Amino acid sequence: FLKGFPHGCTEQIISQAYPDIILKPNTKQSKEIFQNLISQLRVRQKFSGGFTVWEDSDYISDTISIYVLQFLTDAKELGYPVPSDLFDKTISWATGFVSKKVDSLASAQSLAQAHYLLAKNGRVMTRELANLVEFLDKRDPYWQERVEGAYVAATYALLQNTEKAQEIIKKYKVFDTH
Repeated sequence: FLKGFPHGCTEQIISQAYPDIILKPNTKQSKEIFQNLISQLRVRQKFSGGFTVWEDSDYISDTISIYVLQFLTDAKELGYPVPSDLFDKTISWATGFVSKKVDSLASAQSLAQAHYLLAKNGRVMTRELANLVEFLDKRDPYWQERVEGAYVAATYALLQNTEKAQEIIKKYKVFDTH
């Protein structure tokens, strides 16, 4: 299904490659797909380390940049040769992203995911994470029930704060879609 997608936005090129790279790690085919994708991502990465939706764009998308970081993190964990310059610039962008003042509930999910990915990559941003949690506690009494709660709980778990992680994740709800 994804291989025949007609568009070439950053989300789609990653989504097309993800199954082969994750499900068939380090096969000849997946290595070729990975290298091709890395070449495409290099063109879309801007000086700040963030990524654009389209190859010829200048607008950096926070959502896309976080998705790229998720992909690079997963690929690195599977042993793919993620170029350090590409990865380090992406980490730098994410560090700057979570350092911004939280200003809306709409950005909270992206910030929570970015915190999780930074922690997963050994980057500790405890002050910024505390700011996000404080913002969410004041603005949304149900945030722990949604994906933001799962990301924040996972971040605390990675930071070895099991008590805080458990406190948050016990409120998380998986909604039945049937």
